[in-house]
Amino acid sequence: MANIIIVNQDYQNEDAIYDTINYVFGSEYYQYSGAVGLLWYPSLRQCQTDKVLGVNEIDSNVKYLADSFRAIKTAYNKLDGQQVVHIVVGFECKDIMNPTLAYIFAERFANYIGQRFQVIYGVHQGSDYSKYYLHVHFIINTISYVDGNRFYDRRGNYYDLGNAAKEIMPNANWNVYKK
Repeated sequence: MANIIIVNQDYQNEDAIYDTINYVFGSEYYQYSGAVGLLWYPSLRQCQTDKVLGVNEIDSNVKYLADSFRAIKTAYNKLDGQQVVHIVVGFECKDIMNPTLAYIFAERFANYIGQRFQVIYGVHQGSDYSKYYLHVHFIINTISYVDGNRFYDRRGNYYDLGNAAKEIMPNANWNVYKK
């Protein structure tokens, strides 16, 4: 079964955007990343795989990504409330076998979300519980760059995400829940 997990945390403080993005890219399990809805996206893939960039470069790229989210919030004067939506899509081995296939799924799923909202994603292989757990973290700006409307914590929004995932991977049994 493939899972779409809505991380049920309070992302309302000033550092929530930076901290959440940094968690995705700073993890020892990080493999690949991408983004939709940004003017420019720094390649963080090499940061973890080739160790080409040092900590300062990773930090400056994460800062840029967080600033890109804040720029949309500032443009629409919506700096309050929930800052990001954090979603984890987890796969069983029978659904997706390697990080490259997870990246392809993530890119398509992010393009769906990115029609209205900025989204950054990172593919992770492994977790504190299992070295084989393949999953993707999606960090979504709660303010739409298209019209300034919020991404609300509503069942309908998550139902739409489940349908988008089913279109991308129709053979997987999808489960959507908050955790």
